[in-house]
Amino acid sequence: MSYIIEQKVKGRIYLYEVESYWDKEKKQARQRRVYIGPKDKKNKTSLKAKIRDIISKNIGNIELFQTIVNNTGLGEILKNTFPGYYNEILALAYYNIMQNEPTYLFPYWLDEQYLPTVKKDAFIRYFQSVRSNWRNAKTKA
Repeated sequence: MSYIIEQKVKGRIYLYEVESYWDKEKKQARQRRVYIGPKDKKNKTSLKAKIRDIISKNIGNIELFQTIVNNTGLGEILKNTFPGYYNEILALAYYNIMQNEPTYLFPYWLDEQYLPTVKKDAFIRYFQSVRSNWRNAKTKA
């Protein structure tokens, strides 16, 4: 595991990426340093703060499920049956298979997944349409 340190040299601050490793010959822990660059004076922020803004999303399980959906033809069936919401329905199915948690936690899960075709706003519209359809069916009965 690596981390970034700031080192002051002659009044200037420089950033280094540090990685720890085990030296078998000397039988002790050592460090490798890789020079990144000077600390950004313009914004007075370090590269460390910029690196924290990098987003990492899960793709492995999603890719597996999308391959299964495409190979079985389920994607086309959903697209023909629910043309406006088939991506959202698939995302909810992925969530239920992977997490099996309450639906109110779904937006947090969605933030961590790589699903470029699915937007949070679309889910709000989808749930509103489901609620209105349910209310209409309830009043007709």
